[in-house]
Amino acid sequence: MSLYALVSAGGAPGVTTSAVALALGWPSQVIIAECDPSGGDILAGLFVGHLPASSGLLPLAVEAGRSADAAARALWDQLIDLDDERSRLLLAGISDPRQAAAIAGSWPALAAALAGVPADVIADCGRLDAAPAVEAVLSAASLAVLVLRPSLRQVSKARHRVEILAEILGGRDRLVLLPIGDGPHSAREVANALGVPVIAALPEDKKTASVLSDGAGNRRDLVTRPLVRAATAAGRALRGAVPGSSRAEADRTEAERSAVDAAAPGGWTGYTDVRAPAAGRLAAESVALAAAPVWEPAVPGPSPGAPPGAAPPGAAPPADGDPAAPEPLASGPGAGS
Repeated sequence: MSLYALVSAGGAPGVTTSAVALALGWPSQVIIAECDPSGGDILAGLFVGHLPASSGLLPLAVEAGRSADAAARALWDQLIDLDDERSRLLLAGISDPRQAAAIAGSWPALAAALAGVPADVIADCGRLDAAPAVEAVLSAASLAVLVLRPSLRQVSKARHRVEILAEILGGRDRLVLLPIGDGPHSAREVANALGVPVIAALPEDKKTASVLSDGAGNRRDLVTRPLVRAATAAGRALRGAVPGSSRAEADRTEAERSAVDAAAPGGWTGYTDVRAPAAGRLAAESVALAAAPVWEPAVPGPSPGAPPGAAPPGAAPPADGDPAAPEPLASGPGAGS
């Protein structure tokens, strides 16, 4: 089966909510794996703390420290059932970001276990940083999915993350975009600007998102709501986008495209599969932002007529005993709090 790694460029586009929505509509058995090094959200969000955090990624990482085979054998025991049929399962993430350092050496074995399990896996990898702790998961993924909103701010952030992912994945063939909500730019513009295909999109559905992210509101008829309907079609599209997937699976996504188009953000009239950046306003704007010089504040000089060596206006006086030492930002009890 396949491993799908969801990441964001920052700015909270809704990676975890998207992962849960995808799982609810996934066409086969699926595991949501919370691989975000900053900690998992689903137990405290969707389940509002009603499930104990006694199983999940941390105890699995202990087994992974022994061997990849040990992790593979232990994986099923660490999963939480999300339905009675065990067709949707959860591997809960760490509860304390300080635990990320303790499991750092286990990621290669964890990635191998997730990639080898006989079910599809949606890995919520959180925000993509310069040196991602979950690089092994991204490298093992059948498809990396960059979740973003269709705005210049998000596209500007995503440009560098696309380069990071392309380096990890050895190219862009296993990289797609998943825009969330409405914005000033169409999916085609975003794809053209980043040189990565948009395979599907999810609508802005705050009512359903609040249930999936915080357990707030009515959970009845979730599968009929716009977000989950669009996620069902998006899941089929993602499965068909895996390099080497059967043409039959890809063909099945054609029937879902009209449903996605109906629920997608305004201004999007279909799918796009763009592999190279095209000229366009959004592309030019994001390139300009990426190439902009780093802003540095001007350093004021001494006031006119001041004696040689005088400090500039507004400068902090030197600390006692060290005429060259800068004044600390804070001092005394509670400093820095």
